[in-house]
Amino acid sequence: MTVVENVRSTPGGLVRVLIDRRGYAVRPLTARERTELLGAWAGLVALIGLVPGLALPWWADTAGADDLVLYSIPLALCLLVLVVIGVVAGAREFAGTAVAWVVITLCLLCLPLFLLLLIPGVRRAVWKRDTSEEARRRGEWEEERALRASYPAQVYYEYVASARITRSGRRVTVDLHHANGRTVRLSARGDRGDRLATGFQERLGHRVHV
Repeated sequence: MTVVENVRSTPGGLVRVLIDRRGYAVRPLTARERTELLGAWAGLVALIGLVPGLALPWWADTAGADDLVLYSIPLALCLLVLVVIGVVAGAREFAGTAVAWVVITLCLLCLPLFLLLLIPGVRRAVWKRDTSEEARRRGEWEEERALRASYPAQVYYEYVASARITRSGRRVTVDLHHANGRTVRLSARGDRGDRLATGFQERLGHRVHV
């Protein structure tokens, strides 16, 4: 099972693509995923804008401008965006650290119970492990089913008549031609595009044209 994030779909816009052994499915990005993507792009733009933002007040001062506040606005905006992104990232890191300390504290409080588990009889009574291959496979199947359930619909490969994979620089485009005449175009860049192409090549076989 392969999940490729931030794929451009036509139709559909920006989506996540699930590719498994039976078919593929797409779903739009959630509000959180869109916010994270927007934050990443905003941070990149702010970093790029720092250099001209620093040069603009210097140029205005050299040119003899009386009021440099107006020329400092782009630099201030770039710094503000970076500060906001830093605060959000720091808050997430703090939240993760706080959760870790809560877990450690609970483990220390429950240490006497853990020590009791060192006694074989107690351990067999309260903790029955099923390490069979069947149980492991059942757990993997449950995880896959939960992941597949988060996607609204799945298109089985038997309904895909052919596919074409094209590359333009680092961008990979996969055109899926369905048996009913409908065509879905999926494209992504870099590693995401490679995983997209590999996933469909492995499952569609001779129906893929490169």
